[in-house]
Amino acid sequence: RTGADWHTLRPHKTKQHAFVRPRLALSMLTRCTARGLPSARGLAAVAERRRAAEFLQLFDGDAPDGGGSSTYTYILADGGAAVIIDPVLEQVDRDLAALSASGLTLTLAVNTHCHADHITGTGELKRRLPGLRSAIARAAGAKADVLLEAGEEIGFGQRRLRVLETPGHTDGCLSFYDPSLGAVFTGDALLIGGCGRTDFQG
Repeated sequence: RTGADWHTLRPHKTKQHAFVRPRLALSMLTRCTARGLPSARGLAAVAERRRAAEFLQLFDGDAPDGGGSSTYTYILADGGAAVIIDPVLEQVDRDLAALSASGLTLTLAVNTHCHADHITGTGELKRRLPGLRSAIARAAGAKADVLLEAGEEIGFGQRRLRVLETPGHTDGCLSFYDPSLGAVFTGDALLIGGCGRTDFQG
């Protein structure tokens, strides 16, 4: 990967798709203020933090701050529940801090494939977050709590990720389609202007 290799098909659209339901939020704030509950300004700040937390894109840069894999990690959330896609071992502290700051509970750590260029952070996240489950493609031949196949869905809050089989970079590559964002998280199967190497397996 390089710094220019994003993992969503439409990265320039991501932000506007992530901030949803503004009219509903304003309506709720108006009713709360009328009933003498916390101020609209205070509730708006909480709502803004929660909306921002619905989609977080994080990057693993060079040492000493990162592992140098140029991996994009994603945290997706709804209703306080979150999933993480492609966590990196060297960035576990960063990811946990982001979850804590947003008041999110991580329920599932998902890997798009077995990574040759870095160690996944899933194991360390599971060690530090009891009850957290891991997921990867059944075709990957790796150990995980959930072995995914095409057509299945990953649920968190009211959101769903649809599992797509996209082999090529590895035999077990998966992509995840998020209808609420209109985006596909492709791991290394598809990069901007190219794709991940195809000579690792097969």
